[in-house]
Amino acid sequence: MKEFFSIAVVSLAVYFVPSNQAIAICSNTLNQSECQDFRIVQTPVPLRSMQLREITSNQSNTFRVAIACIPLPGTGISEQCQDRIFVERRKTGQVFELKSECFLPWRPISNLRWNTDSILAFEQWANPHFARRYTVNVVNGKLLSVSLLTDESNSVN
Repeated sequence: MKEFFSIAVVSLAVYFVPSNQAIAICSNTLNQSECQDFRIVQTPVPLRSMQLREITSNQSNTFRVAIACIPLPGTGISEQCQDRIFVERRKTGQVFELKSECFLPWRPISNLRWNTDSILAFEQWANPHFARRYTVNVVNGKLLSVSLLTDESNSVN
């Protein structure tokens, strides 16, 4: 069976969404003060030492990005962890972590994708009906946008 795709244009980026999973992209953006602490910090931990998922490289293969679920210290439960995003500069092997208080604790991060060679986008769903889509310039370390996403109650057939 052939699937058709819907196209949504946000922040000069095009996203393809399967037509049976309609997503409304809100024009709302978060208040700048909510994410003003965003930073990309270097970490001494190499990517090869972590359990990673959604590993993807940019178009020129200069950066590699992945999600790692880092165990929470002091919980006493080894299965509890928090998703974190790590970026590796391929030429030097340096690893950086994306950090911000506006990332939702305990919520999964997904859909890593490169919009351009330097612009990374990803989503963090708060629940099955609400998410935030972040776009980040990994070269200059700037958070470019945070858009709010919601699902639609009626699926498109």
